[in-house]
Amino acid sequence: VLQGSAERVKLARAAQLAKADLVTRVVTEFSYLAGTMGAVYAARQGEAPEVVEAIEDQYKPLPGSDAGPRSIYGLVLGLADRLDK
Repeated sequence: VLQGSAERVKLARAAQLAKADLVTRVVTEFSYLAGTMGAVYAARQGEAPEVVEAIEDQYKPLPGSDAGPRSIYGLVLGLADRLDK
């Protein structure tokens, strides 16, 4: 699915940053912002748009919603997280 090395590098970077927002005060107090705040932090840090999107989409689909991840990056990241659990 991820053919090029550039795609794998982006996915690896998203995986490195995927849970970094969980230790922030915002997410500690408002757990429903997990992923959203990670995407905000990654964007402000200058990460690639695919990385930012994957960080936010790793939790999709959310309960009560049928909107899934927008890209293969978010899909793979979310599946890896669920399989790890």
